[in-house]
Amino acid sequence: VGNFTLSFTSPGLTGTTSSAIALPPGAANQLTITPQPVGGAGSGNAFPTQPVIQVRDFAGNAVPVAGTVVTAAIITGGGTLGGTLTATTNALGVATFSNLSITGAAGARTLSFTAPGVTLAVSNSVSP
Repeated sequence: VGNFTLSFTSPGLTGTTSSAIALPPGAANQLTITPQPVGGAGSGNAFPTQPVIQVRDFAGNAVPVAGTVVTAAIITGGGTLGGTLTATTNALGVATFSNLSITGAAGARTLSFTAPGVTLAVSNSVSP
């Protein structure tokens, strides 16, 4: 992603350079998590660090797509995921969760973040 110029050369000929060529990101392909959720606040309490999800293309470039609904769920470890379980991307393709929590016994969980048409993101281990 960015602006690029091309140079053309050949032995015995005068070279030339193209004008700037803008390369935008590709189509939405995957989700990434930055920052990862951090638990430890106790059962039922909101994570001290809430996850932020970015829509990206196949090469990992941020894709500025607004209106994509991202859904959070527990995929390993059990318990109940509380708070607002969906967040919608802004114009930069970023979905920010604000009050996720886990209710249940101590222990590690893994969360998934899904959206239509893209590869899901899986969190690092998080505990209530």
